[in-house]
Amino acid sequence: MPIGNSAQRPHSQGDLESNPPEPKETRRKRQKYNEIPPGYSRIAAYVDGHEDAPIFRRFGLLKARVLLTQQAELEEKENDLRRIDEREAEVSRQRQETPDNVTWLRDKNNTRKDLVEDIAKRLRRYEKDMLLYRQMLLLPSAQKRQIINFENILHNDPLDRMESRFLDDRDDLIALHKESEDSIELWEPVSDLLNDIFDIFWLKIFKQESPRAYQGSREITVLAKQWMQAISRLMYGIIVTAIVTFGVILLYFVKTDSWRLVILCCATLLCAVLTSILTKAKKSEVFGVAAAYCAVLVVFVGSTLDNKSTVQLQVGNSTINGTIYS
Repeated sequence: MPIGNSAQRPHSQGDLESNPPEPKETRRKRQKYNEIPPGYSRIAAYVDGHEDAPIFRRFGLLKARVLLTQQAELEEKENDLRRIDEREAEVSRQRQETPDNVTWLRDKNNTRKDLVEDIAKRLRRYEKDMLLYRQMLLLPSAQKRQIINFENILHNDPLDRMESRFLDDRDDLIALHKESEDSIELWEPVSDLLNDIFDIFWLKIFKQESPRAYQGSREITVLAKQWMQAISRLMYGIIVTAIVTFGVILLYFVKTDSWRLVILCCATLLCAVLTSILTKAKKSEVFGVAAAYCAVLVVFVGSTLDNKSTVQLQVGNSTINGTIYS
């Protein structure tokens, strides 16, 4: 939406008639990627072209250092204020006078007033920087494939070497866009796998029409996210099915009761561990999944346990052996 001056008078009917809309042929079109001058302008077009492209440095070390220095300055000011109050209280006791510290409006100690005002300014800056630092920590770290893509772009359209080194500290890189939780775990491995596939058939399936910002570029290929998410869900489904049926299948073929109980414990443990690793489940949710899975296995074991007992009946000189099923 265009931004204009709100104080301007509204257009009249005559103005609208005398200023017809600009023809579509003369409107400014977005440049194709390869038509943008190389350097920061083309790199900016790449960053702004797709929601998954922007990665920047967090500068976490610098932010932490700034907060620590501000904290030290505030501690020094706090000690200065305490010394002023203690000195004034001591003088007031000796003179048997009421200290100025009991009232702020009639406080005659200008040094204390100036110090409190300075502390208030420093506190506001400290709190603001701390909240911003906390927000930066909540941003997701850049994934390996995002960094590699950016490195490839810088390789094709290089910047100054010193100004390209921000990618070297990978632990400090953050992504501004977080993918959906149902595909984020398997998204990167699947992407790495597809990058190694050169079959035209596969590329046609997963390749997406380039966004307007990347039109004209042969170096940038955008993969369709819906296909990637579908593959991720499929792989998750296979893993979940394998986990759920693993214990039941073993219990079906193992006939020894003691070994069945061992399998029940191991299968429940495996289910809990894989749930905590492969998903974003909370502790209570992991406990619930493991308990439900264990309950299913217990029901299965209970329905197939060897519930029988052997009895022996002595009749005269004859012995009769039998089995009672409960």
